[in-house]
Amino acid sequence: MTLVLFAVLVCECTIPASAQITWTHFQADTLILQRSRARNDVLLNADNGTAGYLNSADDIALVSAKDFDFEYEANIRFAIGFDVFPGTNTELSYWGTGFWEDEIVVDRGLTFDLIAPFDTATVNYTSANVAILGYATRSHNAEINNIWNLNTELSMLAGVRFFNQAESFSLTMGQSGGILAATSTYKVETDNYLIGPQIGFGYRVPVTPRWSIAGTAKGGFLFNIHQQNSFLLDVGNTSTLATFERSELEPSFIGEIGLSTFYRFSKGITFRLGYEVMFVNGLALAPEQFDRGPGLSAEGRDNHSGSIFFDGLLVGIEILH
Repeated sequence: MTLVLFAVLVCECTIPASAQITWTHFQADTLILQRSRARNDVLLNADNGTAGYLNSADDIALVSAKDFDFEYEANIRFAIGFDVFPGTNTELSYWGTGFWEDEIVVDRGLTFDLIAPFDTATVNYTSANVAILGYATRSHNAEINNIWNLNTELSMLAGVRFFNQAESFSLTMGQSGGILAATSTYKVETDNYLIGPQIGFGYRVPVTPRWSIAGTAKGGFLFNIHQQNSFLLDVGNTSTLATFERSELEPSFIGEIGLSTFYRFSKGITFRLGYEVMFVNGLALAPEQFDRGPGLSAEGRDNHSGSIFFDGLLVGIEILH
């Protein structure tokens, strides 16, 4: 016999009239961000001709993960604040990026000396003359913070942050007589889902009745559920040499600092201009999962120690209720 119990707890409560929820401010910003490069891991070599398909200390490094460049791009951020109880403000915010994408093409003409840094035998990844390397990355950030005004200038916040870093890296190599043919692809995709608490402080100083400057600093240790999917195809993408999937839970850290200036046009509209820096540590970045092991070992490579910086300008408005 299966016994199913349903327990329902009903609670009625009334928020005092003095604590009714009202929105206090809305912010819309354009974030002009750039992302730092990955570590200097070698992704493509020119074979020195002495070690066959294997790596050799005197192979010539042609492309590394650090060669991919993610320059400034415009993105959008929104924030809205609510007064729930006197003396506190609850703010919800979001910003996200499209895919930053960069591609590196290496064409050696009639010189067939390109070699992928695998310690395993392959067909299309050795004695190649064409290689195409692609790297794409995208970020999402959402927060809910309670903000307490400690005095007219200093505030403190505590809340929860969610951050997603999605990445894709691909290496396509082969032999070509001028038209891409007989090529194969090695691809790695990673997803990082970070969630956890954060604390911070803000300081805002009026300079004139209309103009003020402010600084914020916040950070926290988060849990990162990171996932990896990778596959290595060969012989014109007709042979699967290796596939790999992994999901792990690891600690991460996010820290953020911002400086802004505010100019109040009217009672309810304020112009914002600022600069922000954010550091994220404990990520599984796609190029850093590049598996060089003999036979591309069944366990693959799991590197979740990646770090990235975001920095850039923000321009926007703040509407006060």
